[in-house]
Amino acid sequence: MLLTKHSKFGYNFKKMDPIEFLNNYVSYLDEIACVVKPEYQSIIEELKLIDPFDIVEPETWFNTLTDARGFVWNLFFKEIKFPQHK
Repeated sequence: MLLTKHSKFGYNFKKMDPIEFLNNYVSYLDEIACVVKPEYQSIIEELKLIDPFDIVEPETWFNTLTDARGFVWNLFFKEIKFPQHK
């Protein structure tokens, strides 16, 4: 979980390590699949076939959960614009 103890100034965030990202990769794609048009579902399925170990390096860290999700959304948008897995 990314939220740590509550302080008087709000929640403190910890960085997401690459292992946590790897564990969540498919769930991020599932979230995208829930909100995009049916014609884009095949792109989601293609992205699920990519090994997340090929996407991030061991030294990759995300500042927040939102950053990690945004990274996956970016992969999705790139695949729409420049299809590579056809």
